[in-house]
Amino acid sequence: MAGPLGAHVVRAARYWTRRYEEAAKSEQWTREKEDVIEVPGLSPRSEEILKQLDGLERAEKPAFLEKLVGTPEGRRALHEAEAVADAIRQRFGTDDLRHKDLVGLTRGQVERGDLARLAEMARITHQAKTATNTRKHDLVRSQIKGLSMGI
Repeated sequence: MAGPLGAHVVRAARYWTRRYEEAAKSEQWTREKEDVIEVPGLSPRSEEILKQLDGLERAEKPAFLEKLVGTPEGRRALHEAEAVADAIRQRFGTDDLRHKDLVGLTRGQVERGDLARLAEMARITHQAKTATNTRKHDLVRSQIKGLSMGI
C-alpha cells in the first residue's frame, strides 16, 4: 500500500510544482509587459482644472462638468484624465489606486515622492473619469426618459 501511495504523492507533487512554475512564469511575463507601460502626466493647466473639479461638492460637480465640456481647455483636461486613467489601469490593473499598496505595485522601482504624485494623479483622474461617466449615464437616461411616453 505504501508503494502506490508514495508514487501518487510524488506525481501530485510534480504536478503542483509544474503548475506553480507555470503560474510564476505567467505572472513574471505579465509584470514585465506591464512595467513598460508608461503613465503620461497631466499638463499643468489640466491638473489645475481637475483639482478644481475634485474639490467641489458632489452637487456642484455636474454644473462644473457642463462648463468643462463646453470649453476646449476643459475637454482637453478630461481627455488627458481619461488617457492617464487608462494607462494606470493597464499598468496596475485598476485606475482606482486609493486602497492599493503602491510600493508593491511598482516593486520599489519608484521613489516615495513619485509614489505620492502617482497616487494624487490617479485619484483626481479617477474622480474626473467617474464624473464624466456619471454625466454620460445621466444624459442617456434623460434621453431614454424623454423618448418614453411617461409610463
